[in-house]
Amino acid sequence: MHKGKNAVNRCALICKPIRALILLYLLLSVTACKNVPRSPAISIVAEPIPESLTNPTPTPVLHTPVTWGGIALWSDQLRDSLDTCNDDKAAIGDLYLRRLQRINAAAQSAH
Repeated sequence: MHKGKNAVNRCALICKPIRALILLYLLLSVTACKNVPRSPAISIVAEPIPESLTNPTPTPVLHTPVTWGGIALWSDQLRDSLDTCNDDKAAIGDLYLRRLQRINAAAQSAH
């Protein structure tokens, strides 16, 4: 019996420093996580789409009396209006792509 008490006392002497080291390690781990600087908040500025791109394109009027020359002029005006609409859509698409690139760049720099 006397020999068993010695083994217990020796284990207690060895285990106490090990427990203290483990607790110290855990404490340092927790405080290290607490002191990590916070990442800055990402602020994304959404630019409004210019009104010039969203204004309705006027529809050309076919003047009466209708003549072949009048129809030719009217169809040319219609084609110009269509080109204006397509240019506006392309500009809106470019703005959208630039906005996505800025968002992706901000997300990449945050990580």
